[in-house]
Amino acid sequence: MKYFLSDSRLSNRFTARERSKLLTGLQDIKHYIDNDTIDDDDKKYLMEANYFNRFSGVVKTLDDISIFDNKIRLQGMKRSLYNKLRDWGRGRKGIPTGLISKNINTVYNDKQQCYELVDVSDDNKKPNIEHIIPISLFVEMTIQDYISGRWNFDEKKDFVTKDSNIEDFYSLQILTTIVTREENLLLEKIKNQMYKKFVNPYTGQPDARKIVEEMSQGYHYKEAKISFHNEVMSLPKQTLAFNETPEGIKELMGKRKFTPRKQNHDFW
Repeated sequence: MKYFLSDSRLSNRFTARERSKLLTGLQDIKHYIDNDTIDDDDKKYLMEANYFNRFSGVVKTLDDISIFDNKIRLQGMKRSLYNKLRDWGRGRKGIPTGLISKNINTVYNDKQQCYELVDVSDDNKKPNIEHIIPISLFVEMTIQDYISGRWNFDEKKDFVTKDSNIEDFYSLQILTTIVTREENLLLEKIKNQMYKKFVNPYTGQPDARKIVEEMSQGYHYKEAKISFHNEVMSLPKQTLAFNETPEGIKELMGKRKFTPRKQNHDFW
């Protein structure tokens, strides 16, 4: 039996609960878009449409309903997946990559053999956990991917896709870095600019997949001129996913160096 997300480079980092949340979230999207679940507004639309069309012989059915015409149901669908994904990782903090902005001061704790963040009084310099891919953007991408036929569920309720890399690509949304609050705000501004720059010419809507692809290669960090310490930094109680981090993000470290762990020579 093939398990969901088993093709992901991060497959060994997901708990059964996390895999289930994403899987049921995708099932929700399918149900909403396929009109397996409708609300009273949709029923009212059908009733009124068929009343006014009763002399024309045109009968409206569930196939004529679009969730994108029902703002309440549309937001419900997006919120359903968003809420399932926002608590992934230890303490809802995603999976750390070990990448920390150069504008954040750190100190190495020899005893624990890990780094610690230095406290600062300036709010703009305080550290913020930053998802490389915003969860809200990931939600938009999965919706667009379903509509374009990239994924579905078969009659056995198994996840199926034409894209062999989709499970790996979807797992990137859980990876995080640490930047300053000031940098976080700048990244938000750049993200909004990207929504306007990368537009699907056929729909006129932001091309979520294109934006995610650009972000996974560090486009927004580069635009914000953010660079990371040239050392992979593990904070207390962290298990990093640096090796699984996209190369475009790693490039922002510059020339890497590594801190050798101290060796005990008690026998000397």
